[in-house]
Amino acid sequence: MLQGSTPSAMFNISSLQDLNVQFNNLTGAIPASLGNLTSLTILSLTSNNLAGAIPGALGNLEALTGLYLARNNLTGAIPASLGNLTSLTILSLASNNLAGAIPGALGNLKALTGLYLSSNNLTGAIPASLGNLTSLTILGLANNNLADAIPGSLGNLKALTGLYLNQNMLQGSIPSAMFNISSLQDLNVQFNNLTGAIPASLGNLTSLTILSLTSNNLAGAIPGALGNLEALTGLYLGFNMLQGSIPSTLGNLKALTGLFLHYNMLQGSIPSAVFNISSLQKLDVQMNNLTGTLPPNAGGRLPRLTWFAVNNNRLHGTIPPSLCNASKLELAQMSDNSFSGVIPNCLGTHLKNLWALRLDSNKLEANVDADWGFMDSLTNCSNLKVIDLARNKLGGMLPGSIANLSTSMEYLSISNNMVSGQIPQEIGNLVNLKRIYMDRNNLTGIIP
Repeated sequence: MLQGSTPSAMFNISSLQDLNVQFNNLTGAIPASLGNLTSLTILSLTSNNLAGAIPGALGNLEALTGLYLARNNLTGAIPASLGNLTSLTILSLASNNLAGAIPGALGNLKALTGLYLSSNNLTGAIPASLGNLTSLTILGLANNNLADAIPGSLGNLKALTGLYLNQNMLQGSIPSAMFNISSLQDLNVQFNNLTGAIPASLGNLTSLTILSLTSNNLAGAIPGALGNLEALTGLYLGFNMLQGSIPSTLGNLKALTGLFLHYNMLQGSIPSAVFNISSLQKLDVQMNNLTGTLPPNAGGRLPRLTWFAVNNNRLHGTIPPSLCNASKLELAQMSDNSFSGVIPNCLGTHLKNLWALRLDSNKLEANVDADWGFMDSLTNCSNLKVIDLARNKLGGMLPGSIANLSTSMEYLSISNNMVSGQIPQEIGNLVNLKRIYMDRNNLTGIIP
């Protein structure tokens, strides 16, 4: 692994076309004399420990097709002179400490297919001139401090497959011109300050596989037209101010693995069509105003589901035993609703991968020993770490099987119920338990 600075003598090799010293431990600044190597077509200094500014003299390398300076410690502004490199197809400056505005001159690089500026400290607006880069397939500007509106000129980028503007301070609405980029596969604008509604015309982007609008200030309803995005594998709309109901058309998204609608103001019931998406691995609708019941087939057609979060809504009715058919379930989070009836006995029998079961703050009941059968079944879950049954209507006596729960158990709460009798002596077998809450019950006898 090479160390030290790049020898200055190398910069006199006028015939050099490809200089690749990536993935070493080179230090120091990039020498301005690199700009003398006018035959260079590839310059790759990626993944070193280079510091200082990018020399403006690199703008002399007019034969350059690839400039790779990512993952260093470069500082200062991006030189406007890089706009002279009209043969450039890849410009990769990501993961440095570059500051200042993105030069509008980069809009001259019409051969560019990939522009990677993510994970720097860039500020100012996204230049409208980037809309001139009509060969661009990837535009990565994520994780900077870019502000103002997304320029409508980005709608000119008809070859674009990936647009990454996430983790900035962008404002305004998503320009409607962007919804004509039929080649777009990954649209990520999460963690910004975008406002307005989600346009129905987003449903035109039928090549999309990832749509991430999480953590903005988007309002209005989720357009039913999103159900047209049949290639979608991830739909991320959490942490906004979305209202209205969840469109049943989302059930058309048969390739979907992740549906995240959490922390909004959605109303109505969860459409039964959503529970028919057999590819679904994560369903998160927590922290909304959803009502109604879980459909009888809730887990019957979700063989890949690992994450089920419906907590902090206004759902009621019983927990359907069909949820036990989602045999890969790892997290079941249904707290802070109005679920009633008994907890299905099959939870532990079928859900062997379960590590967290949160049913607290509901109206669940246990009156006779048989109603505690679910606790017996949970002893089959060797990965179980969390059980929270607090603030329900559980009565009767704790079964001795509670002591046979996984030795991985870290959190157990049955507080604020109507449990009576003694605490089983063998509960001390749960050697990794960090927190146990049994207060506000009718327990008697001594503490083991």
